[in-house]
Amino acid sequence: MYNRYSEIRDALKNGDRVKIAVAAAEDKEVLETIKQAYDHRIAEAILVGDAEK
Repeated sequence: MYNRYSEIRDALKNGDRVKIAVAAAEDKEVLETIKQAYDHRIAEAILVGDAEK
């Protein structure tokens, strides 16, 4: 688990994907950003939000 930005940055330097929890994941811009992070092998996300939206 990462509590500081520096920990995330260091993990990225090592080539590790970080896992993040995302609230309001029904927001279109948020989903697009998460997809970009995943496509660039930066992060995997746990999505929290209204599935029907």
